[in-house]
Amino acid sequence: MTWQQIASSLADSSSDQAQAILGNANYLTAAICELTGNRPASVCATSTITQLEGDLG
Repeated sequence: MTWQQIASSLADSSSDQAQAILGNANYLTAAICELTGNRPASVCATSTITQLEGDLG
């Protein structure tokens, strides 16, 4: 796929590309939240991130 095709596929959360990319981004975000003491709270307090933080621990 081209970069443009991948970027376009992110608009469809059910696409394989979106699930893989956004899923990995969520794990990276959870790891960053753990390292920063859950800052910023507006990101780190979301249910997805708090659940993933539990999985990392």
